[in-house]
Amino acid sequence: MTAWSLRGRRMGWLLLAQASTLLGMRASSVGCWWRLARLSPHDARVLGALAFLRAQSGRKLGALAWQRRLVALMPERADALYNLGFLLEAQQCHGDALQAFQAAVARSPGLDRAWYGMGRCLWRLGRPDEALVALKHNTELQPWSPDAYVEMAHIHAALGQTDRLHELVRHLQGFEPRVAARLSATYLGTHAPEEGA
Repeated sequence: MTAWSLRGRRMGWLLLAQASTLLGMRASSVGCWWRLARLSPHDARVLGALAFLRAQSGRKLGALAWQRRLVALMPERADALYNLGFLLEAQQCHGDALQAFQAAVARSPGLDRAWYGMGRCLWRLGRPDEALVALKHNTELQPWSPDAYVEMAHIHAALGQTDRLHELVRHLQGFEPRVAARLSATYLGTHAPEEGA
């Protein structure tokens, strides 16, 4: 087979794979990406697509295998490391996930979701002080997202730090009053006033 015919086959399968993925034709899409993986086993786009499709279909271990191949191929990619951490965390492999998130942050310190993942893993590994630092960093990068604040509230509640919990609820009232009310009711036994009340 000539280089031109191989390139043409890859391009044809790539177009079919992308089209079937966009059209939501999962079985056809996976088959096309598999063929591409056989033709181009070191193509990061192919490895990433197969990891994504496996994760979307609930096949986390298959997704993890493809994501590991992608990270081995391109260890400098912070997004690939983050996705590896995400998949590892979903498998309850918090130590390995933490390492992946830390590697992602080392390559891209502004990757807010990696800081969030680090915080979640650190908490689950019994390291609450470090978890709070990582989650605080996430809130500095993503100040309007309530996710890290909610995780911080869980930690403060577990540690019996009601003063810190009150601070978080007051802060969240400014931009997420429903989340603030839910946290207040859950952990403080009170109802935070809704915005405008």
